[in-house]
Amino acid sequence: MEVHHYRRAVDDYDRDGALMDSPMLHGWFVYNVVELAMGSTDAILTMSPRDIFEKLQEFATSHEEYTNLQECRDAQEANELFNPPLFT
Repeated sequence: MEVHHYRRAVDDYDRDGALMDSPMLHGWFVYNVVELAMGSTDAILTMSPRDIFEKLQEFATSHEEYTNLQECRDAQEANELFNPPLFT
């Protein structure tokens, strides 16, 4: 019986919406995301859900700030390229 559950979870891995109706896949997914984000195989056991969520929010915020910085740099470079300074 247990093999059937594992097989179903593996089969559901590429199915849209599978995280909602496949409890084993949901568990694997959460475990792997926490492991990947925290860089530790035991983070799900040693950190509180609040700590994990705050760390993920920090990642999202720092990524957004980095993206905004890149967009500003790109805009500045485009401005300099298309509007060169006039020297008299």
